[in-house]
Amino acid sequence: MNYWKVLLIEQRNRGRSGFTIPFIIGSQNYLPAEHPRLSVESLLCEILSNDSFNTCIRYCSDTNELILEIKKENTPVIYPTYNGLPQTNFSVSIANKDLGTTSEEIIETLTEKFQSYIDKGHHSVKNREYGRDSVWGDFSESEIDFIKKCISKI
Repeated sequence: MNYWKVLLIEQRNRGRSGFTIPFIIGSQNYLPAEHPRLSVESLLCEILSNDSFNTCIRYCSDTNELILEIKKENTPVIYPTYNGLPQTNFSVSIANKDLGTTSEEIIETLTEKFQSYIDKGHHSVKNREYGRDSVWGDFSESEIDFIKKCISKI
């Protein structure tokens, strides 16, 4: 099973929503060295070819950031086309439809938004105080423990 699927499933199992793209990309640092590393684009393309569950992008008010999660039943979404064709594995919250009208546009937008955090090694966003910008940084010890636990299930 893909490492990002395990992360999202385990996050849902503990009653939480999802993760930012930098969190999922940064989690690869705890995979065995021989495991292929995904970029933002290749991660999202892999999600688009996923047949296990619908992965949704939506805004998280706790972190003031976009997250990837297993789509919740009551989340109103759009399904952007991929390679000009309809698909049902990847959705975007209607509130975030300004990310793009196609999966390709959304991938480009999300790469532009998150690549600088990834390049700096800032994979974790902390819950923000009301009215303040998100604070990015290193994984906490509890996040590292969670990631390692998830990866041990692969």
